[in-house]
Amino acid sequence: MSAADSLEVKVYIRYQGLKATQYFTKFTWESMVEVREDLTALKLPQPKKENVNLLSHGCVECVWQNVPYNQVRWCFWCLVTKIVTLILVHMYYLL
Repeated sequence: MSAADSLEVKVYIRYQGLKATQYFTKFTWESMVEVREDLTALKLPQPKKENVNLLSHGCVECVWQNVPYNQVRWCFWCLVTKIVTLILVHMYYLL
């Protein structure tokens, strides 16, 4: 696979409230566990540890390098499906 056939994918996660304060004031082992659990819940692949960075309080960057185009489309579709499902479930409980 050549560089022209792949992408660098970055996902930014902004944590707020107590979770941001507890886990993302500084980046620790517990922070990494939280990020991995959240990515798993969204059905996203796990980035390498060195590709997960705390940018600022509560803001985490995850980077995947040399990702094939077809894999990006699949991950994006999984993410959109999960978000729509969460919205529908939330709306159901509000009714």
